[in-house]
Amino acid sequence: MTVQNSSANSLHAETDDPLIQLQGVGFRVTKPSPVTILHPLDLTIMTGSSVAIVGPSGAGKTTLASIIGALQPPTSGSYRFAGREIVGLSLRELAHFRSEYLGFVFQNSHLIDERTTLANVDLGITDASIPIEIRASRGIAALEQVGLRDLYARRAGDLSGGERHRAAIARALVKRPHVLIADEPTAALDQATGQ
Repeated sequence: MTVQNSSANSLHAETDDPLIQLQGVGFRVTKPSPVTILHPLDLTIMTGSSVAIVGPSGAGKTTLASIIGALQPPTSGSYRFAGREIVGLSLRELAHFRSEYLGFVFQNSHLIDERTTLANVDLGITDASIPIEIRASRGIAALEQVGLRDLYARRAGDLSGGERHRAAIARALVKRPHVLIADEPTAALDQATGQ
């Protein structure tokens, strides 16, 4: 997970202030039987930092990423982003928060096979007011970052597994998020490409 400076928007924190603060955040399901997936934890992430969360399979890493990404509310605790409480926001407020501040790279690339690589990357730009020419140039630049510039016109369904994953990374980068949440971002890549 990478945390970038967020001072460009109205929701911001000073560099010395925590951007993300989790206090007593946990996640438990009760059906079909009670299971604690994420034991309550405290975590502070500062603006400008990179954080890697590691652990064995089933340790709750994806659940934690989902909570930080406001995709899943915790069952206990407080989550503050730049001082603003995220727990308890409406679905609409959460969608706006994710759109405005977060970028995601999931284990599965979630590309639309019928669209070109560039069209898939363009889906990462959620601000409809950005002109098409700027969207295209930002998309090409993001594809260049992941080594796929020459494949911008290729249909996503024709990409290899590693190429699909890199296109998904470009889609997350193109919106220039304040926080990039990546769940095993290099799992589908060879070692050199992962670097």
